[in-house]
Amino acid sequence: MISLVEGRGAVKICDLVTGKRKRQPVFYIDTQDETRMNQTDTRQLLGGHLPALKNKLRVNQLHLDEALDILASDREPSAESHSCVHKSFWAMRELRHDLLTREMDLRDQKGQHFEINFPKKIDEFFGHLAVLGPTGSGKGWWICDLILRMWQNTSFLQRRKVFYISAEATIDKTLDRLRIKRFQDWFFPIDVSFEAGEESSQSPQDFWADRVGSVLAECRNCVVVLDDVQDSFGDTTSVIQTQNRLLRIGRHRNISVISVFHSIKNGPWTRQLSQSARFLVLFAKAQQTRS
Repeated sequence: MISLVEGRGAVKICDLVTGKRKRQPVFYIDTQDETRMNQTDTRQLLGGHLPALKNKLRVNQLHLDEALDILASDREPSAESHSCVHKSFWAMRELRHDLLTREMDLRDQKGQHFEINFPKKIDEFFGHLAVLGPTGSGKGWWICDLILRMWQNTSFLQRRKVFYISAEATIDKTLDRLRIKRFQDWFFPIDVSFEAGEESSQSPQDFWADRVGSVLAECRNCVVVLDDVQDSFGDTTSVIQTQNRLLRIGRHRNISVISVFHSIKNGPWTRQLSQSARFLVLFAKAQQTRS
């Protein structure tokens, strides 16, 4: 279940942010604990679900409203209540339980949003992320936000270095947000484009080993972003092996991997990623010209 109450077996998954500064941890608990269930106004919680529930149950609005009043007052319908009231009540009660334990909906809460954040201590392993979505959906912007928050909210000695490996490392304007003097000692973009490969006069395998392998071999306590590396000059086998090896042993060297792809299912590129990632972040919205 998802809860705002920490306790035994609770694992932090993100922060609930109110305004600009107040952050409240959100936890996942693998057991049902009624004492740690989230609390909210029943009418507000179920309000957006009532039209669909009405159609599904085939009840009229009067019976639905009566059942909602009973549920909101923590009572049960009497034996004399209409059968449609009983049916609506138990359906809404089950839905309320699911919504309070399996999800948190902030669409009607102004000034609140969820954030995934790195731990403030550099020696605490964060885990790996899979960031998936079409071009123009906001993947790069979201990753830059994540990195900037980590740098801004930690002390000088606790900032993690970021190795950003991409075929667009030198031309992606989104990365300009990270190319600032204040954080230049922690940001290392690595260009693995075809142009860079051809200029090196190396084979794809040697290029990848020299440009990426030699750098990552000594990395500790850092973040490695692999942004659409299937479009890089490196040979496919070497690139996949690098990603998968980091995903499997990264924890031992405190390396968090952020892998970015356009497709959710991308064959060998995402097979290990889907098993090793702590977070799978999906961006469904594409450009305005696509439906």
